[in-house]
Amino acid sequence: MTMSDSKNKTTINSVTKSLRVLDLLAKNPTGLQIKEISSDLKLNLSSTYHLLNTFLLAGYIQKTSNDKYTLGYKIPYLNHAYLQSGVSSYNLSSFLRELQVETQETCYLGIEQNQEIIIGEILESSQAIKISALYVGFKGYAHARATTKAIMAYWPEEKTRLYFRDNPMEMPDGSPAPSIDRLVKELQDIKGRGYSLDEDAFVSGISCVACPIFNAGKTVIASFSVSMPSDRYQSKRSELIRQVCETARRASKFLGYADGEETDDGGQCED
Repeated sequence: MTMSDSKNKTTINSVTKSLRVLDLLAKNPTGLQIKEISSDLKLNLSSTYHLLNTFLLAGYIQKTSNDKYTLGYKIPYLNHAYLQSGVSSYNLSSFLRELQVETQETCYLGIEQNQEIIIGEILESSQAIKISALYVGFKGYAHARATTKAIMAYWPEEKTRLYFRDNPMEMPDGSPAPSIDRLVKELQDIKGRGYSLDEDAFVSGISCVACPIFNAGKTVIASFSVSMPSDRYQSKRSELIRQVCETARRASKFLGYADGEETDDGGQCED
């Protein structure tokens, strides 16, 4: 089923409204009052009240002392179950931890699920600058981040073009985004060398190295990445590429990928 097909399926309007409430609260972690929610979602106050009360009783939202609504304790539970149902069950976390210990930088696990690439895990370094925009489950700006491009480089070109037809390319700082043709060419280059780089593209002053992880079927299912301030990155760029690629190789072998064999689309991490 394609992304377009999924959008043509019959939906239940009341459920859609409910999910929009959760999406809105996710974008406003400090909370919103009922009138703000009603206004933002263009719902009448009565409907908004009943939706909020339903979520409140079920634990999916909570109400603060200043009458604001925030996400509730059931959300982390769902997130944990979601991640456990995917790539994380393969114990890639142990490899990510090894990478973080070796590099002493912030490391990410990117995973592809349901035609999206999300951050599955983050291990932060005490010396790193925290990128507040990133969190477990984040999936935005796929064209600007090394973590996502390391996976997308192995997508068929048609899949890439379809994805960005439904997810317009925008840059976090409002600068002009690359054309789809330019991105396709960049992804071809990434596939050729086996790793991707983000040098001040997603966040100014922050750079990132990422490498894909293959399974036994020679399919890319995840990626490891390391990010750090660009001044520190420049001084150890080559070593970081080696470290990320080597860790991804070992993780791929753990998943059954024959180390050093050719995939249908090319090799892994050509140094």
